[in-house]
Amino acid sequence: MDAWAQLWNPQSATLALGTFGLLWLRLLPLTVLAPWFIWMKTPWILRIAVALSFALAFFPLAFSAHRAAPQSVWNWGACGIRELAIGMVFAVAASIPLYALEWTGSLLDTWRGAAEHPAAGQGPLEKLMLIMGVALFIACGGHRVAVAIFADTLIHLPPLEYTRVDWASLALGSGRLVADGLALTVMFSAPFIVALFIVEATLVSTARVSPGFPVSLIGGPARAGAILVVLLIVLATIATHLPEVFQHLLASTKTLLRNFAR
Repeated sequence: MDAWAQLWNPQSATLALGTFGLLWLRLLPLTVLAPWFIWMKTPWILRIAVALSFALAFFPLAFSAHRAAPQSVWNWGACGIRELAIGMVFAVAASIPLYALEWTGSLLDTWRGAAEHPAAGQGPLEKLMLIMGVALFIACGGHRVAVAIFADTLIHLPPLEYTRVDWASLALGSGRLVADGLALTVMFSAPFIVALFIVEATLVSTARVSPGFPVSLIGGPARAGAILVVLLIVLATIATHLPEVFQHLLASTKTLLRNFAR
């Protein structure tokens, strides 16, 4: 009876519900930003349901009956803002390589003239690069690494702690994550730039040497063929190095978050 009464103690119930809600807030940015967590076109109801399911799974790790609950609405709000910030940074870090691939595909669609109508949505190469990135990410076990590091954040950065946060450090670290994503986009795009430059130079030289040669007819297929060949090479390289890139980003994020809540 004592254990049952302790379980239904109002203070313990408030602590449990508060921990669960804050954990759900930490998971929520993943449903918005991470393509590997749930697909971007998934309805919001399903995203929220998936976040609640993961919150239930992680709840035993996040809950501690010995932790004190915040005593005011402002303190609860501070805890919620802290959890959203941690979840946002983690989601960005876990998605940067995939966004870099998507941005590379968008650039390729623009260069080959397939993105002249923005209202049409994503271009074919943009979709292909993102899908291939998600497939490689899951095949390499990136989602398991992400889940393990997320669990580590719950141990070292538990919910219901809203004091001693360094927002300046978090802002600077988040900017660095975005810069890393742009650098990855440049690295992924460089081989395509070189290939398209060689194709264009060859076509222009051929048109000058042989004016009667049907350069306009073979220009489109030549560009598409060069992009596909380079795409296969790039994806093979990414499949080899993606786990290292992903682990480096998440390791940097782990250090960033620990400094944020030191």
